[in-house]
This record gives sequence, C-alpha cells and structure tokens, in this order.
Amino acid sequence: MGKKLKLVFSALILGLCFCVLLCTVLLPKAPLRGNETAVPAPRIMLGGKLNTAFLDELTDWYAQRFAFRSEAITMDSLVLSGVFRTSNTNEVIVGKDGWLYYSSTADDYCNEQRLTDREIGNIAITLSLLEEAAITQNARFIFVPAPNKSTVYPEYMPDSYKVLPREGDLERLYTALDRENVTHTTLSSLFAASDEILYHKTDSHWNNLGAAMASHEILQLLGLKCEDLSAQPYTLREDFPGDLAAMLYPAISVPESQQVFDLSGLTESGASEDVLYETACETGTGTLYCWRDSFGNALSPLLAVNFREALFSRAAAVDLTAAAEINAGFVIWEIAERNIGNITLSAPVFEAPVREMELPADRTDTAVTASVSGADGLLRVSGSFDPASVDAGSRIYAVIGGTVFEATPAGGNDGSFTLFLPENASPDSLSLILTESEIPVLTAPIQLSPAE
Repeated sequence: MGKKLKLVFSALILGLCFCVLLCTVLLPKAPLRGNETAVPAPRIMLGGKLNTAFLDELTDWYAQRFAFRSEAITMDSLVLSGVFRTSNTNEVIVGKDGWLYYSSTADDYCNEQRLTDREIGNIAITLSLLEEAAITQNARFIFVPAPNKSTVYPEYMPDSYKVLPREGDLERLYTALDRENVTHTTLSSLFAASDEILYHKTDSHWNNLGAAMASHEILQLLGLKCEDLSAQPYTLREDFPGDLAAMLYPAISVPESQQVFDLSGLTESGASEDVLYETACETGTGTLYCWRDSFGNALSPLLAVNFREALFSRAAAVDLTAAAEINAGFVIWEIAERNIGNITLSAPVFEAPVREMELPADRTDTAVTASVSGADGLLRVSGSFDPASVDAGSRIYAVIGGTVFEATPAGGNDGSFTLFLPENASPDSLSLILTESEIPVLTAPIQLSPAE
C-alpha cells in the first residue's frame, strides 16, 4: 500500500509539473514582478561554441515565466506578510500596519553611513560648483534630496532594524551643503512636522500631497510667489498602484488613495514618467530645467504649473548646456535620499570655472592619470589620482596651459575628477593642485591622452 501511495504521489507531482509546463507554452507570458528586469532567453550556442551555462540560464528564464507564477508569488507573500510579517523578496520590507518599505533604504534608516567623509564633501563641492555655474547662466539653483519613506515614517519599520545613535548620510550631507552655501531643501524635517500622511503605504514614493508640500517649499526657496497646493481642495481617487505592493502581490490589485489637484492651464508633452517631459502654462512665470528621478513623477506637474515653460529630464547626468538652450532661469536637481551617493559617479556638465591663484611651491608624488574626449560641444577632461594622502575636504584644481580651472570631484571612484572646457580648447598636459595635511601641493605634469 505504501508503494502504491508513493507511485500515486509521484504521478500527481509529475502531472502537475506537466500541466504547468503546458500552460506556460499555451497561455500568455506571466507579467514581470514590480521593477523586475526581464531575463533574456538562453542560447545553446554562443560565439560558435556550446554555451556551458545554458541549463542555468534556462532555469532562470523559466523561473520568471512559468504559468501561474504571479498567483504563486502572491499566495506566498500573503502568508508570509500576514502571518510572519516578513517578505518573500529581498527588495521589500514588510513593516507594521501594512506599511511596505524599499529594502535599499534600510542602511540609511539604520544610520550605517555608507558614504565616507570625503564622499560627502565631494558631493557638497560638486553641488556648489553646479550652483555657481547656474548663477553664471543667470539661473537660480536648488538641490532637492527626496527623503526615503523610512526617514519620514520610521515608526512603521520592523523592530528588528536597529538604528545606530549617530547621524545618517542625509543629515551629514545637510551639514556639508550648509558649509558650502548650497541652496537646498530639508524636506525630512518639514515632512516630520506635518500631521498629514505624505507617502504611500505600499509604494516607495511620496503621494501627491507630499509632492505638493515639496513643490511649495522648493518654489519658496527659489524666491517665487506661488499657491500652496497642499492647502487647497483636491479630489481623492482610489486607484493608485503601489510599486512595492506590485512586487509582493503581482496577481492582485492593492490600490491606494491618491490626491488629484486642479492643474488647469497646464499643457503637457508626454507623461511625467518619461525620460523627457515638457510642459507649458500660460499663467506661469519663467523657464525651468529640472533633473529628476522617480520621485519627480508626482512632483513634476505640480512644479510645472508655476512656470511658463519647463523641461524635466531623467538623463544620466545633469547638463547645464541643456538648461542654457532653453534659457532656463531656474534649475532644480531632485534625487532620492537612497541615491545621493550616485552624485559622485557622473559629473554634471558645465564649463569649469577659472580660478586666479598662484601655483603651490610644495610638490607631491601623488600619481595622476587623465584623458580628454568630446562631449556635446565641450571637451571632457577626466581622470583620477590616489586619494590616500589627500585631505577629505580638498578641492581639486587643474592647471592646463598655464590656466587654473576648478575640477568637479566626481566621475567615478574616490579620487576621480572631471572638468569641461570649450570645444576649441587644445589641452595637451595637466597638473593638479590638491591639499595634503592642509597644505596646497602641485602634482607633476602629465600628458593628456584621448579617452578610449
């Protein structure tokens, strides 16, 4: 009898697997889970040779596409979140009272200080140079770090996440920005003082009410008189799909309420989620150029209604030449708190400022590498040096052809620098002025090589 039961059980399992495989072939492909990236189809041959990883790739590909996948994930998530208050994906944290959080914000919540003092200082210097360049173009600039949801609503985070008794990266950056006189928002304290719910429970972003409050603060700091939409009547719709809920429960709809404000007079070209989103408003004033990330989906239209013309970009780098092309009188850089470290990776595009200064008498043996390449009407000079002996707050100056330019401390790993020169410049060699033990030092000159 035991042997027959085993045979029946095995047959049922095999039959179930066959049914799922058959449905996978016949039924429409299962949708991806939230922000999931599609796994490419495996290939038996690669470069004329047998692909030895084919079976592993096939497993990953099938695991993302098998029939009833969304239903299985949803059932598993409902049990884990409802009974055990935990998540079946490492991308989502299940908090208290139905609140969900993006896992990539956990380090910020715990004050892990992912950024070094040098990186914090480099970000502040980069933004100060960007604001100086914007002012040179007769534009007002403001930097807008959008707080993580766990920064504004820590009370719903699981108790298992322990907060270290020290400042987090955002607070450290606020201090550095104040030191460098960078115009910026401190939305974390503004939001914390509000009695309203400003973020979605099942999404990683602020809701429209939070975006409206952020918009009003930004416009005030830019010196613009505007209506505070967050204090105005709005329509409430119950159809907002949270991105975190979509990761946990892909087979069911978990809509949230969303505030809808009257933005009459706003003309849009495309949607606010697009890489480039252009708007016009007859009652607005001036022209806006705004670089933004996903927090800008809700923020952009609320800002746009205050400007005659506006361009919102999700391109890889902030580009002040694009702002100049539309004669922008206002420049905004919005970025999520969890991504502020990315500012060191891609230098914003603007002509490097010339500095009047004498070359230091002291020399250093710090090794420098650099290259030059074209960059949309400008020349990009980029390179790196050994930062081990350089002060954390050191500014970086490049001596090219007897002229001293200030370089942006961004463009890659620690020790990277970037500067943009007019296209007709002919840089052939470069020296750096750095600060070591609070003493300015000069590196040996090197030849500039074309970028590979």
